[in-house]
Amino acid sequence: MDRQCDNCGQKNSCQAIYEKLGKSKSPSILLKVITAILLPLIFFIVTIAATEKIFSERITNSSGRNMLALVTAVAVVGLYLLILKLWSAKH
Repeated sequence: MDRQCDNCGQKNSCQAIYEKLGKSKSPSILLKVITAILLPLIFFIVTIAATEKIFSERITNSSGRNMLALVTAVAVVGLYLLILKLWSAKH
């Protein structure tokens, strides 16, 4: 055992605790984490990159192009979260 475990009152029952946690019948939250955290972040980054690329020649002012990309990305993520909220309310 590690030196950290020497002073622990539950050092002999750690394995049993982790076995119980591993055999838990609760549903996985991986899909919820992906839809709530990872997808909005991906949508935000992809929207900013796409907006920058699309408007790189049309808008020469870089701060204006950046502001348009930011507003567009926030709108896309907001729309996604609204759709997700409405969908989860029905299910």
